[in-house]
Amino acid sequence: MKYDFPSRDIDIPSLKRKCSSPDACEHPEKEIRRKADKHGKPMFFYQCLSCGCAAGRRIKKEDVHAPDSVEEFDPDCEKNAWNNYHQRFEKRRLEETALIERKWWESYNVYINSPEWGRLRQLVFRRADGVCEGCLSAKATDCHHTTYDNIGQEFLFELLALCNECHTRYHARIYPEFLKQLRSEILIESGRLRDDEADL
Repeated sequence: MKYDFPSRDIDIPSLKRKCSSPDACEHPEKEIRRKADKHGKPMFFYQCLSCGCAAGRRIKKEDVHAPDSVEEFDPDCEKNAWNNYHQRFEKRRLEETALIERKWWESYNVYINSPEWGRLRQLVFRRADGVCEGCLSAKATDCHHTTYDNIGQEFLFELLALCNECHTRYHARIYPEFLKQLRSEILIESGRLRDDEADL
């Protein structure tokens, strides 16, 4: 029997839309505002009157009626909009992560109590001759996944026979690093963290 596990990936584009990302502002009321570039020359953008964010591409000066009378772009309003969005995004991300993890572990617990898992477990113990593959001295009591990539359809080389002590040591040291890396990948994908900041 094939076991289908729910995905542990978060749909970042969908999450951005649900949280009303300023990148995708759809408020109808916008006005042209003036910003200065790094050389002090004026640039023109639409600023949303509801959320304060820049909307769309830069507008050419020649397309702006009376450019000298255009109001200044309000950076504080835009900053507040992004801060509010990040708070909404982080709250929703944590909620969705918790829901995804709960569903995944529910499926996992059903699976490891199945006859299919029991058969794999016995094959792994037989391969190891009942000895822990972590320390090669204690009796193997646990069957450990080195990856969940093929969960439900594991290759036997992805499973290890471990004693309880080695299994506990693995999860105490290596698994937290995996979670840290997973969080970094989510933040990079959401645009809240650059690749070069991931190890900081």
